[in-house]
Amino acid sequence: MGKNNRFLRTCIVCNKKGTKVEFFRLALKEGVVLVDKKKCLSGRGAYVCSLECLKKLQKSQLERALKCKVIYDGQIIL
Repeated sequence: MGKNNRFLRTCIVCNKKGTKVEFFRLALKEGVVLVDKKKCLSGRGAYVCSLECLKKLQKSQLERALKCKVIYDGQIIL
C-alpha cells in the first residue's frame, strides 16, 4: 500500500473510500448509536460518507461494522 492509501475509511453503506475528514463516524455510547462529531469517542466506529447513506443505513450493516448487536430503530443522534 502506498502512503496515501494507508488510512482510508470505507462507507458501510455504499463502500466509497476516502479520508477520515470526508466521513461521519458512528459509534456506540451506552448502547445508543450516535454520530461522533469530534471523532474522539472510544471503541469501534463505523463510517458513512453522506447524509444520503446515513438515511439508507440498515441495522445489519451497522451490526457488521461495529461487531456487536445494536438496538437501531432507524434514528441516530446527531
